[in-house]
Amino acid sequence: MLDQYLSWYDMALKALKYKIENFTTKPFSKIAICGMGGSGIVGDYLRVLASDRLNYPVTVIKDFNIPKWVDKETLVIGISYSGRTMETVSAVEKALRRGALIAVIASGGKLINLAKVKGLMYVKVDSGYVPRTSLPLLLYSALKIMKELNADIVSEPEIQESIDILKNYRSYLNYSLSLSSVIKDNVPIVITDPRYEPLCLRFKNEFNENSKIIAKCEIYPEWSHNDIVGYEGGVRNVKVILANPNDGSLYQKVFEGFMVPYLTSLGYEVCEVKLQGKCMLAKLIYGSLIAGLTSVLLAQRKGVDPLETRSIKLYKEYIKRVSTQFFTQH
Repeated sequence: MLDQYLSWYDMALKALKYKIENFTTKPFSKIAICGMGGSGIVGDYLRVLASDRLNYPVTVIKDFNIPKWVDKETLVIGISYSGRTMETVSAVEKALRRGALIAVIASGGKLINLAKVKGLMYVKVDSGYVPRTSLPLLLYSALKIMKELNADIVSEPEIQESIDILKNYRSYLNYSLSLSSVIKDNVPIVITDPRYEPLCLRFKNEFNENSKIIAKCEIYPEWSHNDIVGYEGGVRNVKVILANPNDGSLYQKVFEGFMVPYLTSLGYEVCEVKLQGKCMLAKLIYGSLIAGLTSVLLAQRKGVDPLETRSIKLYKEYIKRVSTQFFTQH
């Protein structure tokens, strides 16, 4: 599985060459991105990237249902690597009935079939990967769709910088190995600022799925109004991972000037992951790769299979059975 993360550079280049099938457009005043898990995180990334670039809202939907405001003036992007994610398919079908402008990104499955039958925009990505390792395929495809629809949230130089970050993937292995050795059997608590909240979530999810451990995600400044007090109860089996934006911001000043020394004074070990790159996209990509590599290396250290997600399989079998009964009755 490690080799899939180490092929992100090639994935990114490949995604930039994908063709948008059935391209069409019409005016829209808001964007809703539907997706779950390793596909849904792409929507979270798009949301923060758009926060200071677009004058209308970008919302992420991780559910079977869609909000009432999704209508004919909404761009809906459905993202499911397999194309079979029940929640995403359901949300896209409901958006279609409301007349939304729809684009889907998948490697196949029901979503691609729906797009072909209904004449919806779609990008078909390469199959053969695990959804959570296919981040570059999905993310760069989504950025391409948004650009073509005049909802551009990153510039060409920013895309190039993010891809250049991926060129150095092998140099990140030793750092990730060191980080995994620090975590060991502890619970990682990942902290960052609101701009990188999706990256914090990505770290947590990677530890959950690949390393088979519980992890926690906290966001400053909200962290300083509640979670901070929990550390007063004495040192526990946790390790703090600080995703430092490394950009000279107030957030960085607080992290380095207060958070690190304060937690250290209480006896906690803080591991700072200083995000590399100048633009937000590059920092997100860098942090995501570190999260993936670290979680897989931690899984190897623990002797668990990073690929297997037995619990998710059990859930999908159950929800498929139950939802079929539910929709038959309703």
